[in-house]
Amino acid sequence: MNHLQVGDPEKEETDIGPMIAPKELDRMDDWIAEAVDKGAKLLVGGQRLNKTCYSPSLILNVSPSSRLATEEVFGPVLSIYPYEQVEEAVNEINRLPFSFQSSIFTDSLDNAWSAIEKIQAGTVLVNDHTAFRVDWMPFAGKKRSGLGTGGIKYTMKDMTEEKLLIFKSPEIRL
Repeated sequence: MNHLQVGDPEKEETDIGPMIAPKELDRMDDWIAEAVDKGAKLLVGGQRLNKTCYSPSLILNVSPSSRLATEEVFGPVLSIYPYEQVEEAVNEINRLPFSFQSSIFTDSLDNAWSAIEKIQAGTVLVNDHTAFRVDWMPFAGKKRSGLGTGGIKYTMKDMTEEKLLIFKSPEIRL
């Protein structure tokens, strides 16, 4: 994570842009400190880079009662939870009221398919992180995450108002 470039999103070399507002960095500090206080291990990051950019952060074994485990982060923080059984991980994922994207890292195709079928998320990525995205992909949250489906096609439909037209005219003959 230390190799990721943080900064101006208009620069091609930037991997992670700024947060939406300076106060969000206070929130990141608070949430990460709370997770560490509850036993999580901060592996990398956890610091401000300037007034709007936060370092990409990796945290291991976040307590289920921590805000990092119960709220949508909307920041450059990745929590890692190792599990021996796929069912245990799926149950933990599905207990939350939010479910936008999730990832499973596995070398078992059976575990991957099992997770895909059972995880209640708009997207399930296998062996990749949830920041992967291309413009043509639809994206949607489940439960309390998001409103509808996003993406170019879906946004165009949302911005279109349909109207039924009925003509009766002596000049129009079919």
